[in-house]
Amino acid sequence: ICIASGEGGGEGEGGVFAAGFHSVCVWEGKVYTWGCGKHGQLGNCQLKNEEEPYLVRGLGEGKGRGEWVRGAAVEGFGTALITRGGNLYVFGFQMAPSSHQLEYNRKVVSAVPRLLLRG
Repeated sequence: ICIASGEGGGEGEGGVFAAGFHSVCVWEGKVYTWGCGKHGQLGNCQLKNEEEPYLVRGLGEGKGRGEWVRGAAVEGFGTALITRGGNLYVFGFQMAPSSHQLEYNRKVVSAVPRLLLRG
């Protein structure tokens, strides 16, 4: 589910994105996550749940700190973020589990955003 809004700092930027077990909000370039985090999908450096929105560190933290995030995609136990510069960050589990996806025959578990593709 994606509930997008153009009010996040630029046309088409920002929104709320929800999967079955976790949610992501992109607002003014910052990323907030909450819900189940046992597979790292919250980007909170831990494998734990968050009942309230957690600011994902290192991305969109304000002027000169991190990258401005435009949007997100969520699925099962994974999260992907796209920045204004076109960089793609992923965290969680099963973002690239098989040969028909981004990385071949490799399961990824990361509790922090990691750069997958540079824009």
